[in-house]
Amino acid sequence: MKKLMILLLVLGIASVSNAAYVLTWSADTLTLNIDETKVVTISSSTADPYGVWAMNDVSTVAEVTAVSALANAGGNAAATKDYMGYTGWWYLEAMDVSEPFTTAAGAQWSVSIKGLAEGTYNLSTDAYGTDDVLAVTVVPEPMTLVLLGLGGLFLRRRK
Repeated sequence: MKKLMILLLVLGIASVSNAAYVLTWSADTLTLNIDETKVVTISSSTADPYGVWAMNDVSTVAEVTAVSALANAGGNAAATKDYMGYTGWWYLEAMDVSEPFTTAAGAQWSVSIKGLAEGTYNLSTDAYGTDDVLAVTVVPEPMTLVLLGLGGLFLRRRK
């Protein structure tokens, strides 16, 4: 029995040390109107003492306008755009420098995304080689479509 308990303990420690650190968006797809802003969150699957990752927001379709840390991101959380010359990238760091020096699993970042022009854009997180993609689809607001339609009818009538 004692040997079995030791084996289970060793296997448990090994599985924790090999646990994948995965980031996930609160939604797989996001639909925005032009000039509309929506907020999504990024969560981490496991606690991590550093929690450092970056995401690309270079796009003519949508842009990340702000990133703010939530409680789980730890005491020294920081979000920096264009970090060390990586234009259009946000560098997100979650590190708690007080005991016990870890961040909790769960929602860590709140991300505001604004629609710029019609189209679809993939916004990705990167945590040590593991990716999660958020598809952002921007559509013209209904009034824009109405005005375009009326303009088309007016042009057709003139001919």
